[in-house]
Amino acid sequence: MKFEDIPADILTIRVKRTDNAAKALQEQPIFSVDASLTRPDEFEIRIKDSVVFAKPVLENDIRRLNSELASGRAILAQFANAAADGSIE
Repeated sequence: MKFEDIPADILTIRVKRTDNAAKALQEQPIFSVDASLTRPDEFEIRIKDSVVFAKPVLENDIRRLNSELASGRAILAQFANAAADGSIE
């Protein structure tokens, strides 16, 4: 089963790294997403071998993602559709 085939509400948010890492994000599973306690409007995203700090490209998506995280529901997430500007969904 592909990720897209899972019967669930889909929330697509494009994010860009804010941790000044030179390595671009690749398509991969995300283990967890949390609002950063030390960086306003940013999120800590745990992937296979590291923690990445990222911020949604659109300001409105910051509120949407915070709302989803606050709801307490289980979330499945992945990085997909990398763009030339270094952002990824």
